[in-house]
Amino acid sequence: MLKRYGVIAVWALVFIGLLVWLGSLVVRVSGEIEQYGEQLRDDRPWHISQLQIEMERMKGSLDLYLLDPSPEHRGRAVLHTEIFWSRAKLLNEGDTGDYVEKYDTQLHQQIQGILNYLRAHEDHIYEMSPAYAQELWQRLNNWIEAFQYRIVRLSEDGYRAAVERSHMVQSTYNSIRTILISLGTMGFVAVTLLLYAYYRNRRLRVAAEQANRIQADFLANMSHEIRTPLNGIIGTIQLLRDSDSISERNSLIATLAHSSEALLAQINDVLDYSRLESGRQHIDAQAFDVMELVGTSVQVFSAQAQSKGIELRFHEPDRSHAWVLSDDAKIRQILLNLVGNAIKFTDRGRVDVFLDVTSEDDFLAVTLTVRDTGIGIPDDKQDLLFKPFSQGDTTTSRRFGGTGLGLAISRQLAELLGGRIELDSKVGVGSEFRLLLELPRTEQAKRLESDESEAEEAPLKLSGRVLVAEDNAVNQTIARRMLEKTGLRVDIAENGHEVLAACRDHRYDLIFMDVQMPELDGLEAARRLRLRSYPAPIVALTANATLESRQACIEAGMVDFISKPFRYTGLRAVLQRHLTNRQEV
Repeated sequence: MLKRYGVIAVWALVFIGLLVWLGSLVVRVSGEIEQYGEQLRDDRPWHISQLQIEMERMKGSLDLYLLDPSPEHRGRAVLHTEIFWSRAKLLNEGDTGDYVEKYDTQLHQQIQGILNYLRAHEDHIYEMSPAYAQELWQRLNNWIEAFQYRIVRLSEDGYRAAVERSHMVQSTYNSIRTILISLGTMGFVAVTLLLYAYYRNRRLRVAAEQANRIQADFLANMSHEIRTPLNGIIGTIQLLRDSDSISERNSLIATLAHSSEALLAQINDVLDYSRLESGRQHIDAQAFDVMELVGTSVQVFSAQAQSKGIELRFHEPDRSHAWVLSDDAKIRQILLNLVGNAIKFTDRGRVDVFLDVTSEDDFLAVTLTVRDTGIGIPDDKQDLLFKPFSQGDTTTSRRFGGTGLGLAISRQLAELLGGRIELDSKVGVGSEFRLLLELPRTEQAKRLESDESEAEEAPLKLSGRVLVAEDNAVNQTIARRMLEKTGLRVDIAENGHEVLAACRDHRYDLIFMDVQMPELDGLEAARRLRLRSYPAPIVALTANATLESRQACIEAGMVDFISKPFRYTGLRAVLQRHLTNRQEV
């Protein structure tokens, strides 16, 4: 298909070139046929002689200006240069230009070179410094000398060629008209095909560029957004390793849990990036306590601030709770970006986080302020910060890293929530970012703490044998320990072939199947087990949490779906659904 369109495009271009040439020839012949010979005889030599006269006048004015560079002489030099320029244009345009181009190519190129030079040095001409006047004087002498060798031959040959051409055009005019009528019909078809191919290729190119841009934005966004909570996780683990206090460990474990939840929320947002691009992002409103949200979000950065020797403080308002109905994940994402940036760009001093909550009818006016003593931002760079992939300057990017997406995403999310972000900053003093939101107030929601609910539930005791198909050693260990906690016997398979072999030798009560495994993936393994009528239910265990992936698992014969990272409560619910006949509480 590409070859076919290439041939069509070449044919269409050649055809259009011929059509334009023939059309211009007919138009020119019809107007020139009676006047051409006489006009050439009288007008061409006159134009050339006037050009020579203007050369001499221009030379004289330049001589005066070089001898006495006064404003008066400078203006005269500029004036004569403009007149010379106009004369050169007359010689290179219209009928005169056609004649010169046809019968004396070298002269035509010389005139064109003069015009090109004048256009390129237009600013210098009107400034007309003495240095440039000297340069122009030298070039003018070269032009005068060159014209002296061609003026006579141009006049004589021009008249003779004009007469001959007049007779020739007259005899071919009728033939050209017939050809144009025929080519006009063909041209319509050719142009139609050409436009179709052009716009089709353009649409494909735009679609490809948009796809590449979306992919690049997606990768940059993922890299940026997972780093902030991941820093909290790594730092908390380091503090947990060195802690001897049980209360401190419990606090660090809680921070680790909150950081993990924040990381999971960021990954989910990145996976939904296509909705941001298409403008289909929506608010997932839930009841939550703003004070608790801000407090836990700030606590994520405790380890990172401590490692840099920076004081990080959260100044709570004078109230116990502030329950609102909004999208807590998006607000948390904004907070993580603002606080994370404050710590990243502060080498010494402190980072203060202030929360101000004011009641207004059915709303709470929430103002979150993040103030640091960092490097500060110049006034002319502040707007640039909120554009994608931008930072204050290139040295900041090299020193602190990052893709420059955080603040752009934060502003977009703030506007989606009906709020805005404000910035005040001074170089060398620090920066202050303010998130202003009006959130609907709500009643305190019933809280379900996962750790407490798990502790209060009676231990789940089961009997039976399950198979876990998973190629990652860490995930194998986690799944095995969670399942053995319920009393189940656990076998491990690292790929689809091992699954089929294990099911041939043993009868399992339940199979957890990873979708992406080496050699033979989980989908194909599930299909083959169903062809064998293997009775055990198969539960998908995968990091791909899209609706398309879930549907593919169901079509392959799986009966349930757990997305990674999975919690014990989710695994427990699956076990209760599919092994109730073996449950012993």
